[in-house]
Amino acid sequence: MRQGKTCRRGAAAALSGILYLTGLSADSLPVSGQRPQADATAYTLTETQDGWRYVDRNGNYLKEQLIPYRNLQPRTGASAAGETFPSRYDMREEGLITGVKQQVGGTCWLYASVGAIESNMIRKGMGDSLLDLSEAHLVWFARGQGSPPDPSHPLYGDAANRGVTGYEEGGNIYNVTATLAAWQGVVSENAVPSHASKTPLDESLRFKSEAHLQHTRKYASNDFNGIKTCLLEKGALHLSYFVMHQPECLSEQYGYYQTYYVAGAKNDPNLDGGGHGVLLVGWDDNFPKENFIETPPGDGAWIIRNSWGENASRTEKGFFYLSYYDKSITDIYLYDMEPADNYSGIYQYDGDSSRSYTTGFGADTGFIQANVFQAKQDENITAIGFYTNDVSMPYEAQIYALNEDFADPRDGRLLTEISGEEEYIGYHTVKLPPGCGVRKGQQFSVVIRTAPRKGTTCHFDMHCFAPRTSYFTVYNAEEEEPWKDCYYDGRGNVNVKAFTTYGLGLNETLCPDPLIRGHLSEQFDSNDDLIVTPEEFRAVSDRIPYDVNGDRLVDARELTLLKRAALGEQQSAAGLQWYYGDWNSDLILDAEDVSFLADYLCQRPRSK
Repeated sequence: MRQGKTCRRGAAAALSGILYLTGLSADSLPVSGQRPQADATAYTLTETQDGWRYVDRNGNYLKEQLIPYRNLQPRTGASAAGETFPSRYDMREEGLITGVKQQVGGTCWLYASVGAIESNMIRKGMGDSLLDLSEAHLVWFARGQGSPPDPSHPLYGDAANRGVTGYEEGGNIYNVTATLAAWQGVVSENAVPSHASKTPLDESLRFKSEAHLQHTRKYASNDFNGIKTCLLEKGALHLSYFVMHQPECLSEQYGYYQTYYVAGAKNDPNLDGGGHGVLLVGWDDNFPKENFIETPPGDGAWIIRNSWGENASRTEKGFFYLSYYDKSITDIYLYDMEPADNYSGIYQYDGDSSRSYTTGFGADTGFIQANVFQAKQDENITAIGFYTNDVSMPYEAQIYALNEDFADPRDGRLLTEISGEEEYIGYHTVKLPPGCGVRKGQQFSVVIRTAPRKGTTCHFDMHCFAPRTSYFTVYNAEEEEPWKDCYYDGRGNVNVKAFTTYGLGLNETLCPDPLIRGHLSEQFDSNDDLIVTPEEFRAVSDRIPYDVNGDRLVDARELTLLKRAALGEQQSAAGLQWYYGDWNSDLILDAEDVSFLADYLCQRPRSK
């Protein structure tokens, strides 16, 4: 195979991905009175001539509406929002991308994705142009050993396990998204053996991460305003196009344009070429149309970093220009990262693989999906993760502390709720309002309700972890169908996650006494997130234990204050340090604390 041959194709069906739903009009929000229908068409992520697409059993694609509900933007010049873009923008000139690499086997999708992640991290100040992330770690835990081998693990059965052959095989942006959303990477290149060595990685490395995925977005090839804005604000993007080998379509001026292949059309299956993932790093509105072998309708090109090495023929040290008018362009994709310490813990069931289900059949129908988790310790639930399946998608999210014998995912006490709208389809991490806490052992649910749409879809993985863990239903303006347990319904889990932050939560559930909450909030909660972290405790180091009134003595005055607090007679006052009066550390000021302090003052032996 000569240098530059397209990515080799992998298995006919993949077990990963995000799902996207049918194209809709801007007025699709109103609902009808037709009965919801939970029996839905299943689409499975499958490798096709157009790359990886969701396909039903009859070979039909799940169509995508990718541009938010606004007018399409021009290729050049000003946007409808009044923004003016420069005629040329090249991340190489600002040190916002990493160097050209040589891909292993058919893993162009992997190198393009890692390059986009590196660029996003550089843009956010999490690295510089010398940043080098490991392709090997990501591909191993996406394709080599995508599923944990332990059947009791919540992510078991949710990904391809291809072994060392996975190091060379085809994959897609959906593999990358689901793997990283599960906190399985990314890591530095020197943290594991190189990709070229094709070394199996130890299972202990699965959840090693130096950054965590927060959001993804998929752009239409003609969403010029959205793409350019993203390049300026977020960094480089993954992009796929059709590589034509014969006839030659890459000019001596490094320009690529072909008319033989059109994404989504019925193309000649015998074309000499295939889909290829690259890195989109900028644009040049004035790149002459004469610089292409076949002349496109106008000037302008995207600036592309390839993964065939710096010495690839007819490239500018591994870079080339892809015409705006090439109709094979697809899978323009953002990975938006944050430092790995942004949250302390994760509750989840989906590690990679996915199916989508479509319902409605012409009626305006919405999905409600929920996952149930059990708190491993006293927890502050601070964010949730989920997928939206259409552009401009309104959503509502609720967290419930469930009753012991809950009948459905809303059978319990509502802890918090939030609503919003996601402009682009993709994976999203959404911060919750402060103050959502659960006790150790408490079962809680994350419930996501998305707006009704025609042919709406919901995202499921391939293996349901256990009964009473994952649910879904559909609704319209007239009624809501009963909840279905995914385990008994024969589906995978819905893809909904919960994220936690360590520390003492200043809410009624985790810190019941209002005096203690007020003191901790005033003295320790430096960022007003209603969580006091160990770091925030350590930052206030001049306190004397049990000194309630702050006079640096422990005497009968503390005892009087505690008696009043236990009787409900004491009101909060400036300077009182109620946390230090909680001798038994149950975060309630009561008679037991009074007894402890009295014994201490009388020098009566007593263990705390």
